[in-house]
Amino acid sequence: MFKLNITRPKRLVATGGLATALAIGALAGPAATLASGVVRSGNCSAGSVYTLQAEHDNGRIQVELEVETNRSGQAWYVRFWDNGVRVYAGMVATQADGTLTVDRSIPNRSGVDHIKARATNPATGEVCQATVSV
Repeated sequence: MFKLNITRPKRLVATGGLATALAIGALAGPAATLASGVVRSGNCSAGSVYTLQAEHDNGRIQVELEVETNRSGQAWYVRFWDNGVRVYAGMVATQADGTLTVDRSIPNRSGVDHIKARATNPATGEVCQATVSV
């Protein structure tokens, strides 16, 4: 009887651990399969930092470019291309925190989409450029 008391708690712990692992796996599994995007980050030509993200979203592609300059009020010329076709061009100003964000939903072309983003600061000549494939 003494042996049963020792073994039983061990089995409960093992079973509880397995149940927890299965529950976590069940919760994490679907979330991992939903993410179909890519992220690319790097440095621009004069010290700013960029992050380019693209992901499939309801038959389209959601593209976001963020540039952190640490200077508010700067004007940047931003362009996006998808497989060589320009899908966005515009001037964007950095916010009070020195960050600019351009977020666009573009058509999903057949096959792999090669998304290129380029942001240029005409006043300083700084360039941020990145490409991702989704």
